[in-house]
Amino acid sequence: MGKALFIAEKPSVAQEFAKTLGVTGGKRNGYLETERYIVTWCFGHLVTMSYPEAYDPKLKKWSLDTLPFLPETFRYEIIREAADQFHTVSGLLSRDDVDCIYVCTDSGREGEYIYRLVEMMTGPKVREKERRRVWIDSFTDEEIRRGIREAKPESEYDHLADAAFLRAKEDYLMGINFSRVLTLKYGNSIASYRKAKWSAIAVGRVMTCVLGMVVRREREIRAFVKQPFYRVTGSFEGIGGEWRVSPGSRYEGSPKLYRENGFRERADAEALISVLSRGRSAGGTFRASGIPEETSWKRGGRSGRNPGRPKRTRRFPLRDRTVPAQLRLRRRARKRSRSGRLSNPYPGDRRRRTRRFFIIWRSFRTTAPGSFISRPTRR
Repeated sequence: MGKALFIAEKPSVAQEFAKTLGVTGGKRNGYLETERYIVTWCFGHLVTMSYPEAYDPKLKKWSLDTLPFLPETFRYEIIREAADQFHTVSGLLSRDDVDCIYVCTDSGREGEYIYRLVEMMTGPKVREKERRRVWIDSFTDEEIRRGIREAKPESEYDHLADAAFLRAKEDYLMGINFSRVLTLKYGNSIASYRKAKWSAIAVGRVMTCVLGMVVRREREIRAFVKQPFYRVTGSFEGIGGEWRVSPGSRYEGSPKLYRENGFRERADAEALISVLSRGRSAGGTFRASGIPEETSWKRGGRSGRNPGRPKRTRRFPLRDRTVPAQLRLRRRARKRSRSGRLSNPYPGDRRRRTRRFFIIWRSFRTTAPGSFISRPTRR
């Protein structure tokens, strides 16, 4: 009985497959092997498309006379830095004791392209073996087992491979031709501007589009004109908030809004404040950012935290000099205790002592620091 070969896209994924399959020992140079399974991996792309000088040495020099470069047959070559791993994978694909190949590269067009290049460079002998595609969404043990169990023949993904090859050829032709023609036409001007010896202009299907998005955004930032707008903020029992338009409200889609939380005109913000003030159900203050504070409605001559009728306070008699009687009692008792004349500062039973201590603590706890504007506790 032959062995099953599993090819992953990178070493970390290969380790997950090896752990699920129980391939813990037998580590070799570039793969893991047991009596039933062989697990190997790629380093991403092991094969790439050849540069124009591989077709003709004269094409190594950039010239407008040799453009456009449109080869009838595309050539491929092994990446020099990944040559050792390619020969390892290629040798495993060609082994006689391997009768089934599981393609475990990433589930997508690029992952399919990576394996197809290795298979193409290995030779036609690989196509004579059974090849199955493992298509999974994660690398958990359950998902890996399901992918292996439900693996489909590799031939069902031929259209995906054709799309991958076509995309790679498009990127290659666009990059080679446009990079050369733009460099030959504008390279000297850019080099003189940068005060450099030479300058190349790189063009790519994705890179150029992303660069265009960045440039367009930069132009918008430079052409931006500041425009003031007015926000409506409120305070309710010390909790701050900001008004925003909600779906279904009368301000949804209104031209009066600059954004979902601000108005273009000051008068519209003040109108909203008056409406909210009349229809409020809890104490609170509103104001529009950028509008003087007097535009906020007030209640009882106060604004901000806890608006409404001013709290009634009672000062101590003048004879107490604004010092609570309990504080004077405690100071006197502490002084006696230090002198030794009174060991217990609060004579009486335990219940009475506890009650007096609680009253004193509550009296000072509910008073603002540095002030004694509270009702004195009666003895």
